[in-house]
Amino acid sequence: SRLLPLGLNTDKETLLGTMCGQILPSKMRAKAAKPVEDGLSVYTLSKMPPERQVEAVVRHLVVLSYGKQLRKRLPPSTMRTHGKDEELLKLLRRCANLVAGNWVLKSELAGYEGYEAFARDL
Repeated sequence: SRLLPLGLNTDKETLLGTMCGQILPSKMRAKAAKPVEDGLSVYTLSKMPPERQVEAVVRHLVVLSYGKQLRKRLPPSTMRTHGKDEELLKLLRRCANLVAGNWVLKSELAGYEGYEAFARDL
């Protein structure tokens, strides 16, 4: 059997970044660039006020990362007007709690009451 030449990128920074997960390989980049088709479209969100957009994304994803999910899901118009981290975090704190580095919908907004809400908030 013949061995095929290994086509490594000669750029050491790119190679190291890809191996460490800081840079996505080209196949992964193509997947990541595709819009998410899960029922919560940018068009639907753009019809809502910004505070409702943030809550809708939190409700839809249940547990989300601020940088990896929320910022990428909001419409461009919202990112232009409310795109500063301080403003988005202010909107996010109204409807979600930070738990182990991820944001989770507040218990009262999720419909939990009494002991269930207390247990969920632990």
